[in-house]
Amino acid sequence: MSRFNKFILIILVGINFACATKEERELSKNKEQERVSELEEIKKQKQDEIKNLSKDVEDLRRIKDSISAELTSTEAKNIISRIVSKSELDHVVLAAKDLPGLEETFEKLGFHIKKGHRHANGIVNSFIKFKSGKAIELLTVENPGDETAGIYNEFLGKNEGGAFYALKTDSIEVLEKNLNILGYKTELENNKSFSTLIFEKSNLTDNFFFIEYRNNIEDPVGLTEHINLSFNLISVWVYCDTPAVMENWLSKFGIDPAGSIFNPVLNIKGKSFIINRSNIRIFEGGNGIFGLTIECMDIFKTQSYFEKIFGRQIKVYSDEEGKSIYIKPDERLRIWIQFVQRGE
Repeated sequence: MSRFNKFILIILVGINFACATKEERELSKNKEQERVSELEEIKKQKQDEIKNLSKDVEDLRRIKDSISAELTSTEAKNIISRIVSKSELDHVVLAAKDLPGLEETFEKLGFHIKKGHRHANGIVNSFIKFKSGKAIELLTVENPGDETAGIYNEFLGKNEGGAFYALKTDSIEVLEKNLNILGYKTELENNKSFSTLIFEKSNLTDNFFFIEYRNNIEDPVGLTEHINLSFNLISVWVYCDTPAVMENWLSKFGIDPAGSIFNPVLNIKGKSFIINRSNIRIFEGGNGIFGLTIECMDIFKTQSYFEKIFGRQIKVYSDEEGKSIYIKPDERLRIWIQFVQRGE
């Protein structure tokens, strides 16, 4: 083979090699692009999977939070129920524009009055104390100086008589914490000798608060002895526009109805909610405290005392609770009082 032919052959081989290399490069480039596309698709799939997983995680977190909140709510309800079940009716506040006149009325009814004094906030009060430790507070306001006095002053601007009733507890701070968990808006007020827990104003809680005493104060025997032979406050009567709503509200506190009751003097039916040996009696109509039930030692001696006071016969009623007499409201008294001697 001549040199020329060899030269031509080398050139042709070089050209074929160059073409083959270019094709290979093109093919390699296409494969790389396909691989990049595959990787991009895989990346997109993984991103979608991550998004779905994130959504699942968020859903699971919400479910966890919901379950946790439900468990917390259930626990709070149980704690509230346990505390309230151990509480008891402590006292009822009767407000009047003429406090000396109201005191005179109760003295005439055979009660011993424990004189109070004028407080810095403008509240002036006195008490009827019972051997059971419970009480009736008689109250008026002179130049209200704080929110509490303002509340009573507002009440007296519209009405007189039963303003509030209090349930005594020994766990008021725990009670407040768990009420707040359930969404109730409350205000805890700490005083020198006691704390009170009141609710944000509503029709269901206008007449109701909790109280916890720091020290047990024992009154002299003479202060708890009454001519009418009463020794215990056992019930408060409350009018309510929507008894079913009130019943549902009380049940959230673990206070369930003990049964239906009938007031023979007013000829009305209601429900009794038992808290230990005291109770709240709910009747339909209006809104507010309109009566009290006070336990006495001998209903017939109590009857005799009031017959002498009023100069007329007083009927004794009998029911499952025991034997009772009723004292009706007047211009000063403003509430019904039932005296009862409980059956054995």
